[in-house]
Amino acid sequence: MECASEMGIPQDLVKEKECDGMDEDVEELRVQLKQAQHEIEVSKSEINQMLAQREETERVYTEKLAQINHARDQDAIMAELRTQAIKLGAHNPEDVVKLIDKSTLTRDENGVIMGAQDVLERARKERAYLFNSHAGSGRQSGTTVSAPSPQPGEPVSFDARRISGADYEAQKWQFLAKK
Repeated sequence: MECASEMGIPQDLVKEKECDGMDEDVEELRVQLKQAQHEIEVSKSEINQMLAQREETERVYTEKLAQINHARDQDAIMAELRTQAIKLGAHNPEDVVKLIDKSTLTRDENGVIMGAQDVLERARKERAYLFNSHAGSGRQSGTTVSAPSPQPGEPVSFDARRISGADYEAQKWQFLAKK
């Protein structure tokens, strides 16, 4: 009957037989409760470890993404500077790009390089020896490959006595085919 009083159950409602079984059941429930509490603590620590790993992974990902974006922006800035240097008549655009201060250049959301023209104009004023006196076409600056312009002149006269026999026969058949 002690067990009933421990549990707060009136003694007149509990029979002695039931009390013996209840002690075992209560003890078994306490053991199960302790196991469940231990499992909860283990699960909480596993969840905390997973959250810490997730935060670390997100931090690493964010850093790598920032590095990639910075490298991409720098490549775009360098390409824009080389292009603008060529347009301004730079003798060697790579040297011009290396010598200018690129710290003020930024790339906006649309991919437009802000300040490139100003930086190159300032470099052209400060280091005029890197540029032609006037910006010319690509053919003049040596940055574009093109065929030479046709030259006006007299057409070369045809002399049948100076060509080979095969060429003479071909020319003869072309002449006869026109008639």
